[in-house]
Amino acid sequence: MTASSLAFPVAWRSRRRLPARVEAIRDLRGSVERCAQHAGLDGDALGLFVVACVEAFTNVVRHGRGRPAGAPIELLISAERDALVVELVHAGEAFDAPQRTPPVELAHYPEGGLGLFIMQAAADRVEHEHAGGLNTVRLTHWPAPRHA
Repeated sequence: MTASSLAFPVAWRSRRRLPARVEAIRDLRGSVERCAQHAGLDGDALGLFVVACVEAFTNVVRHGRGRPAGAPIELLISAERDALVVELVHAGEAFDAPQRTPPVELAHYPEGGLGLFIMQAAADRVEHEHAGGLNTVRLTHWPAPRHA
């Protein structure tokens, strides 16, 4: 497997501000799907990555603390040769995410409580950063090897 066999076909960036409301999930989903498809994702890889991004957005909206009233969530999507990256940037208190979530026993979670687990299972990398009063949730997907 060579470096060139692990690459998206194009490089580009997208930036959008979304209201910090659950109703904005449709816009987030559409933006991520379009950009991921443009980067060459399809099938299960596309579906799983979109679900991870929706979970991240939902967590920011429902669990973010200290966000000023009316402050948006900035959606940044970029595709480079070696990664598709979605970032959600929002004002608020720092979130100290666990490095890895413990194994999940679904019988104990009838509704909710699975967001971090889903994100970590569906994205290749999930990062949380806080600097200057801004939180960034970054989800990364690396392309699958292409067979010649």
